[in-house]
Amino acid sequence: MLISLFTVNFFVSSAWSRVAMAGNLTTPTSWKGVTLNLSRSSCEELAGAAAMALVQEADPSTPNSDLPYDDFHISSFAVLALQDYYSGNTTWGNTVTNGIQAFTKRLSDGLYGTSPRVNSEALYWGLAYFYAYRTYNQSWLLDSAISAYNKTYATSFIDDTVASSGSGAGRNISFRPPPGCTNWTIAGGVFWNLDTLNNTTINSETVSPFMALSSYLYEETGDPFYAQTTQMSLEFIIHHLWNGTVVHDSFFPNTCTLDDTIFLTYNQAWFVEGLSVWANITRNDTLTSFLTSVVSSVTTFPGWTLSSGVIDETGSNSDDSAILKGIFIRGLAEARARNPDTDLAKYIEAYILVQFNSLLENSRAPAPNNSFYGTSWFTSRPQSFIAAGNIAALDVLNAAFSFATPTSDSPTASSPSMSTSSSMATSTGSDSNTGAIAGGVVGSAAVTLAVIVGLFLYRRRSRAKRIGLSFGGPFTGNSGVMVEDENTVQPFVLPASPSRLSKWQRFNSPRVDREALTASSPGDAPLHDSGDAHNTTSGREPRSTEGDVRDRRAMSESTDHDIAELPTLVRRLNTLLQGRGGELPPEYEG
Repeated sequence: MLISLFTVNFFVSSAWSRVAMAGNLTTPTSWKGVTLNLSRSSCEELAGAAAMALVQEADPSTPNSDLPYDDFHISSFAVLALQDYYSGNTTWGNTVTNGIQAFTKRLSDGLYGTSPRVNSEALYWGLAYFYAYRTYNQSWLLDSAISAYNKTYATSFIDDTVASSGSGAGRNISFRPPPGCTNWTIAGGVFWNLDTLNNTTINSETVSPFMALSSYLYEETGDPFYAQTTQMSLEFIIHHLWNGTVVHDSFFPNTCTLDDTIFLTYNQAWFVEGLSVWANITRNDTLTSFLTSVVSSVTTFPGWTLSSGVIDETGSNSDDSAILKGIFIRGLAEARARNPDTDLAKYIEAYILVQFNSLLENSRAPAPNNSFYGTSWFTSRPQSFIAAGNIAALDVLNAAFSFATPTSDSPTASSPSMSTSSSMATSTGSDSNTGAIAGGVVGSAAVTLAVIVGLFLYRRRSRAKRIGLSFGGPFTGNSGVMVEDENTVQPFVLPASPSRLSKWQRFNSPRVDREALTASSPGDAPLHDSGDAHNTTSGREPRSTEGDVRDRRAMSESTDHDIAELPTLVRRLNTLLQGRGGELPPEYEG
């Protein structure tokens, strides 16, 4: 069902005042399993075994029946890279980097596998490339993430000019909102469909990952253009998709309507992820307060969270949409990592541990297949391998060990040993337990961390001054409105939707034959070749290209280049030390 924005104008007319509302971070007493009874090493073994099972049973580098959809492959690469990122290892380095290249050669432009093509898929690849880049530090991965961003920006992003005219951005019809629809611009939106030019759907599965990728790219490159697009897309989501409780699925600008039949965890996932990164970069108190409110709301929404705290989206072991809730946990894990030792972090940890404990109790297959997981996190243990189950479970297992307290105990009897014989997982770094190494370098690493954080903060603050960012205080958006701490709007609570999975059916429309598509498209070309990414139907060009990044690197090979690498280095040191050498200072100082 579509609802007119006119009917909910009361709830959204003061969107920025809602931004400042702080959420309730009291863990509900009805949540079950909010504590962790395993050591970090035991949690790492569980995660490693689940990853090994995924790679051995369903090779993500090639099309196969266990991974029937492209996004299954994308999430497989993402969870493997994130596991290495959290552990400080490179266990899955070859599997991820070689596998991504092998698989994307089959895709149109190295990004699209659907017909008609959709921008959301390109953005998912962009995020996967970025996760891999910050873990393995290979520049081509960053170039590929930028290429995915550029292709989407060039063809489907709504900038101020396009928003004012109501035309362009790859559309062949007008999409100007009718008079009286909204006082807010639609700039910052991203059209979902790339090929169907009269489709003006703007949905969270597209604009939210675009916002998240923009924020990561700004943090890594320092290019102020990414800061602009991050802020524009964030404002679009707040004004047009966020209702005070959850993020709606879709907004249709030319009819001024929202789709209120679909409420999914992953519509919240990338919004939480991107918002947490942006709030962390800007050190903006209002955005951090808003993040707290969002997390509190979306983790208690009855549309997917049971009273026990367990996510019940997708209750069937045969339902392939199970990976959506894993992506939700992934976004929450990023928000936790960006706010260490805070009430928000502790709240998110409790929510993730509810999923973790329920997963082990209700979703893990019995031995000898106890590295297999089902798609339901509260019932029905699987009898055989289900790829979607392991993919979603890995987001939970990875997150749990990332904040688990290290102890010297040995693995529990129920924890499977991680095989190291598979050629699919070529280790190019330390072994899975880096405790001894971290212990040996903790002193010098702490000193190094203090120095590089100081340098990085100096550079980040100077950069912020150049582009007009505020580090703390009210948030000023494109609207020019200064956000104050107001509580003038009550959240609009929506009922759970019985038809919420219809979105997944739309996303997983039948694929065209990959071999035929490869023969007729430039999919064999390296993804980071700029190619026609600069050609757009609206005459715009991306302002940040792969070549631009390489040029900047070539021009600043000395100290400035080293400083440009600091964001990733700081995060890697923090990951290695956090939970291993005692309490660490926050990743960024105010």
